[in-house]
Amino acid sequence: MNNLFFWIIVVLAPLFGWTQCQKMLTSTQGVSISMFVLAGLFTAILTWLAVSAFIKQRNRMTLQVVIIYVLGILSYAAMIVVALANGKYQWDGRDTLASSLVTVLVVVIINIAHRKNLKWHDPIVKGFLALAVRVVPNLLMANKIWIYGGNGVSLWFIIIFNTLTLSRISQIILTARKNGWDRNPYGMMVGEVGNLLSWLVVTVVWIVK
Repeated sequence: MNNLFFWIIVVLAPLFGWTQCQKMLTSTQGVSISMFVLAGLFTAILTWLAVSAFIKQRNRMTLQVVIIYVLGILSYAAMIVVALANGKYQWDGRDTLASSLVTVLVVVIINIAHRKNLKWHDPIVKGFLALAVRVVPNLLMANKIWIYGGNGVSLWFIIIFNTLTLSRISQIILTARKNGWDRNPYGMMVGEVGNLLSWLVVTVVWIVK
């Protein structure tokens, strides 16, 4: 079953990036460069967790988790390039707000971790850092779509995003069931569940608008 989710991600991840990049060549309405930058940071943090899990238990399943997050980094890197290449895109107040809120949350999370004698690179702490850099831009993106519309967000982007997130969660769970639930998969789950719930808000707003 884990191979099924892995191949779903391998097939859909490039399509995810391609369809959104194509959409943004003509319109950036509803999208935010900070959203893509922070999404790239989110996938980078979870890639770090996935690599740590792989180093601990080197097998096919843990390697597959690493691969699916690397695909995510590549997809968001492409979107950032296209968004910047589109002369219509402009950094706005929501980008500044997203960056500021994430910075504050990161400081708060690290401070709480320190009080609990946890290093900032502890897997669970990294999971909450990933949650912070993902949930904030997702919710601000939902707000932007509500106000200005979501013409710059493709239908496939919405559908595939949900499918990819559910597939990654399923892959993490199946891998952890086989290899054991240590702090690395728990950290990944913290970030991904927050990602799923906040994107559900984006999905609902996009459908309504």
